[in-house]
Amino acid sequence: MRRALVIARRGPAGDINPQVGCVVLDPEGRIVSEGWHRGAGTPHAEVDALSRVPEEWRRRSRELTAVVTLEPCNHTGRTGPCAVALSEFGIGTVVYALSDPGDASSGGAATLRAAGVEVIAGVLPGEARAVIGPWLARVPAAPTPPIQDAASTPTPPIERRAQREVEITPPTSPARTSR
Repeated sequence: MRRALVIARRGPAGDINPQVGCVVLDPEGRIVSEGWHRGAGTPHAEVDALSRVPEEWRRRSRELTAVVTLEPCNHTGRTGPCAVALSEFGIGTVVYALSDPGDASSGGAATLRAAGVEVIAGVLPGEARAVIGPWLARVPAAPTPPIQDAASTPTPPIERRAQREVEITPPTSPARTSR
């Protein structure tokens, strides 16, 4: 992971995309290839690293581990989803530091797992945050799911008319709004 973090810094710091590095390792932990994101519209770190995997390892791709500083993206923008590229390449394991906070781009780990790829998350997250912290600060937070406002009182019946209780919220509302 530390090597991936070093090469991530080669990417442009002020870009709309994060500085991401990817190192592909053999089963003994030796570097087979590496890549980084060079800026918006260019291949992402994972695709860059996969393009540099020597031919002799392409036939043994299930034995390889991709170590990435950020969860592989899961959407198509100017480039395709890295999670799909990794699974189609046949990578055996993906290790990453931080989850992708993007509303559209997150979910790569789930895509990889569904494709049978082993996924390990949360490796050196503090060190990764130090590299991509400025980008994280610029990323809009994913919207919070809307919660319908509901009136509630400690005693749900708020009005008594002729000994009849009238509630203004259904019985499930207090439980749902306090989650």
